[in-house]
This record gives sequence, C-alpha cells and structure tokens, in this order.
Amino acid sequence: MAGYYDSVKWIAGGNANRPHITCNLIGLLPFKDRAIQLTGRFYHHLIKTNNDNPLRCILESLNWYPKSNARVRIPSGGPLLSQFLNPPKFYERLFSPGVNIFRPTLHDHLIHQDSVGKRDLIVNIRSKAPKLIRITLLGERLPGLDADVVLSAPASYQAQFFAWRRGVLGWGRKYCCGKRFDRGHTECMPYPHPLLADDEQQPFNLDLYLLDPDIKYTLVDFLLNQSLWEQAKTLLDFWILSMSNQLRQTPTATVLS
Repeated sequence: MAGYYDSVKWIAGGNANRPHITCNLIGLLPFKDRAIQLTGRFYHHLIKTNNDNPLRCILESLNWYPKSNARVRIPSGGPLLSQFLNPPKFYERLFSPGVNIFRPTLHDHLIHQDSVGKRDLIVNIRSKAPKLIRITLLGERLPGLDADVVLSAPASYQAQFFAWRRGVLGWGRKYCCGKRFDRGHTECMPYPHPLLADDEQQPFNLDLYLLDPDIKYTLVDFLLNQSLWEQAKTLLDFWILSMSNQLRQTPTATVLS
C-alpha cells in the first residue's frame, strides 16, 4: 500500500501525505477501493476463460458460484484462488437462479457498471468528504478519466496548480502577520487588479453561496474550476512573490561570536 501511495505522490509531483485528495485529483481510486475494483475485473476475466483453462478447471472442481448458484464457504487460511469462489456483490444479481451460464451479453453491462462504480467512488461527495475535495468537485471532471480539470492545464503550470489543490502551496512560509500561509491566509495579499470579468463574478458568488461557510473557497479555486489558467497562474505567482519579499524583509538573527 505504501508503494501505491508513493506512486500517487510522484504523479502529483509532491510529497504531501494526502493520498485521498491526490487520488481524487488525478482520477485514481484509493488503495482499498482500487484493490476491490481489480478483484472484480479479475473475476470477470475468470468468467470469460475457456473451460479448459487450468484456473477455470480448478474453480469448477471447487463448485464455485457460477456452477452452484450458491455462495461457497471459503475456508480460513485457504489459497488465494479460493477468494474468487464467490463473485463481487454486484455480480451476484447477474446470475439467474438455477442457471449457471454467464451470458456474453452481460459483458458490456459489467464494463459500464465498473466505470459507474469507479466514478461514484471518486466523484461522489460524501458527507464527510475533505473540504479540498468538495472544492475541486465544483469544476468539470475530465471525461473518461474522472480527473480534476487541472490535469488539462498547460504542463508547466500543473505542479503549481496541484500544490494549491492539495493545500501545500507555500508550505511552511509565513507572511507579515506571522502565521503560516494557507488558503485562509490569502486576504493578507490582495491582488491589486481585478481578475474576473463582470460575467464571471456572478458564478463565483454562486459557488460561495453553495458551499458551507467553513470552506475557504478562494478566487484561485474558482479560476481553476473554470479553466482560466493564465489568471490562476498570475494570482499564484503574485502570492509566492509576496511571501518571498516578506522573507527578504525579515531581519536575520545576529550570530554572537
């Protein structure tokens, strides 16, 4: 599992340990959900194998679900293959009572169900979903990938955009008030020029109205959700520069000899 999340962090270009948020951004399932999905796909592979396939022969000899139409009791400490004696839950209703044939016409239906199930796990807003995920879901998701729209931003911008989405932009830096920078700290650095046109201000206000008051939804979140890449890059660069200037203004400690 650690290796899986290390790979997820590498894709996002950062080391912040926020795997569920990062998985949501790049359209991947968290490890447990991904394992369940792969198990379902492998079961589908077993169903479609020829009768003379050794794996199929072993399962047939153990009277697995498609043959018996009854759930099989899996022995404690049994071999790994015994875990495939019973299908995933959403497969069970596809087998008619008393019929041990898996109709080929169900293939497309299963592929569709698998895709829908993945999308529900990635996109569905649960009641306790992290605030950062609820912010990203106000924007479009990339068709077929269910990834955050920032994945379609210019490649040179993506590392910075992903850092903001994951709440790690300016990690550890402070501004004049002495607090560490985060998305609730942006009002200390107001951008001196308007970044929204008149027809863009209204949907931004609507997003603010729809979100819970405790969710810090900023202008840059709206710009990313609307794929307004240049404006978002301008604002983020301004904040980074402002923090850098503040660091240079901070007096250094005197070293006593």
